[in-house]
Amino acid sequence: MGLFDFLQQQKDGPSHHKTIPTLIEDLGQNKPKKVRLEAHDALVARGSEAIVPLSHALDSEDWRIREEAAKILGQIGDERAAIALIQLFKDEKTRVQLWATDSIISMGERAVKPLIAALDDEDRRVRMGAVVALGELQDLEAKEYLRKLLNDDDEEIRAAATEAIDVIDKKATA
Repeated sequence: MGLFDFLQQQKDGPSHHKTIPTLIEDLGQNKPKKVRLEAHDALVARGSEAIVPLSHALDSEDWRIREEAAKILGQIGDERAAIALIQLFKDEKTRVQLWATDSIISMGERAVKPLIAALDDEDRRVRMGAVVALGELQDLEAKEYLRKLLNDDDEEIRAAATEAIDVIDKKATA
């Protein structure tokens, strides 16, 4: 490594030269916090190049990798990430589910179409997550799709859909 390369690495940090799979491994729960933070920042900086590998990381056995991948995908904000994040609504770790929801909400209108599609999912946790996120996004287009859930077999989903529609209506009249 020449002097220029050394100085560049010091400027960019040690994670700048790592591969995306290595950075994803660095998100794991057995890594020091500093390493996880550097990997997080480096993956966000890689942007759309990291979407597919991060989407695959959502299936990791390590909950910390799933959680961090969800956060990063939300920061990147690509619609392809929303489709992958929706599947985390059924993660066994509640905190992973919550980060997936927060990340999708942070994507704004880019997440609306994938969330509307998720309203038809067989898994109630996916439907519930989509209802909650659409209510937070307050998208008028989503209202007609949420109405269909007013006849859902699941009482909690009917209640959440009613609440989401009310929130959207309040926004429309404000």
